[in-house]
Amino acid sequence: MEMVNSKGQIAARFRAMRIVHPLAEAAFDIMDDMRVCKQDSDDGEEQLAGELFADSHAGKSTTIRMYLETRVYNECIARGLFPSGTDKKDVLKLQKLVLFIEIPADTRVKALLSALLKKLDDPFPTKGNVTEMLHRVQILLKKHNVELIIFDEVGHLTIPKTDDDEAAKIHNHLTSFLRMGYPVLFVGIKAARSKIFGDSQGENRSMYDIDFLDFDYSNEAHRTIFRDFCADLSISLVEKGIMREWSDFVGDGDEILSALFEVSLGLLGGVARIVERACKFAFDEKALKVEIRHLEAAVDRLKGFANRSKGTRRNPFRDGLAAAKVVSHAA
Repeated sequence: MEMVNSKGQIAARFRAMRIVHPLAEAAFDIMDDMRVCKQDSDDGEEQLAGELFADSHAGKSTTIRMYLETRVYNECIARGLFPSGTDKKDVLKLQKLVLFIEIPADTRVKALLSALLKKLDDPFPTKGNVTEMLHRVQILLKKHNVELIIFDEVGHLTIPKTDDDEAAKIHNHLTSFLRMGYPVLFVGIKAARSKIFGDSQGENRSMYDIDFLDFDYSNEAHRTIFRDFCADLSISLVEKGIMREWSDFVGDGDEILSALFEVSLGLLGGVARIVERACKFAFDEKALKVEIRHLEAAVDRLKGFANRSKGTRRNPFRDGLAAAKVVSHAA
C-alpha cells in the first residue's frame, strides 16, 4: 500500500484498520450461535437476547463491524445471496441476514423503529404510529429472512426515569422483536445495561453474554492478548502504509507494553487511539517509526484516559521510560 501523505490519511487508515483478537473471535461465535438458534427454530418461536456491555474504547463497535465483514459477508457469498466477487461494501450495505443499527443520541422508540424500517428498505420509514411501524417491521423481518438484529449504543435510547408506565412500554417494544422470533444483541457501555435489562423480565430474556474482559495486567492470559494486539498493531502500521518500519510497542522487558496498558486503561481501542496520535507526531517529524517520544506526546494530548484512571496525570513514557529506546525492525 502506498505511504500516507497527510495526517488525514493516517486517520482514515486507522478507521479502516481491523485487528482480530480472541475476544472478538469469541463474540463472533456467540453471534453465530444466536443466528443458528434462529435458523433451527420454528417460524415465530420466541428468541432470547444477547448483550455486549463494556467501557468506551473497548472495541465493541469495531468487533461488530469485523463480524459483518468476515463471517456475514462470507456466508452471503456462500449462500449465493450475491454473486461471487461482489464488492464487500455493496454486500454489507444490501444484506439483511444481520441488521446493524447504530442508535443516535436521544433516540426515542419511534425513531428507533424508523431506523430499522430504513434498514429493511421500507419506502416510508417514518410513516405511522408505533403500532403500525412495528407491524411493518414484523412483515419485513420475515420477508428478508433476518437472522439477527444488533442495536449499538443503546445508552442513547431515551427512556424516562420518572414515568414507570412509559418505561415499561419502551421495554415491551424492545423485547417485541424477541417475541416475534428474532434474536437481538444489545451493545453499549456498562452503564447502559440497566436501560435494557433493568427488571426481572429483561433479565430472564438475556441468554447470550459476550464478555469483554476488564483486563488485569497481572493476569498472564489478559497480558498475552494485550501484547499480541500491540504487536499486530505495529505490523498493521507498516501494511497500511502509515509507518515505514515496525515500531516496538512491547519493549525488551515489557516496559513499553506496561506503559501502554497503564495509559490506555487496558482498553484495546484506547491503545489504537494513543498510537494513532503518536503516528501523527511521527509523521510531522518524518520519522520512520513510532518512537517513545511520540507516545509520550500522544499521552499528553489525550488526557481523557488519564482523567478516568483515578485522576492520575502520570505519563509513564516520560516518568518511567525516559532512558528507554524503541527497537525497530526494517519493514
